[in-house]
Amino acid sequence: MSGAGYVITDDVLSSHYDEESVLVHLHSKRCFRLNATAAEVWRGLEAGLSREEIAGRLCARYEVESDTAAAEAARLIGELAKNGLIREAGAGEE
Repeated sequence: MSGAGYVITDDVLSSHYDEESVLVHLHSKRCFRLNATAAEVWRGLEAGLSREEIAGRLCARYEVESDTAAAEAARLIGELAKNGLIREAGAGEE
């Protein structure tokens, strides 16, 4: 996936609890519990941020190196996409 923005698919519901989030994929009926780091990535996606912007938020919040934050953001975004929770902006649109 590129640095483009991402879109949360229409069949995902999310709830935020303290530093965690819970996602429900309505089509597959699967639930996903996100820890604090993954929840921060999800909140960035909800805000329409790019992967680079999300990595910047991880750097600021967790005081990690930019390379580490970028790798973690990319990994989490890849997992979310693989599970059908998000897609790249413009992908699948007609």
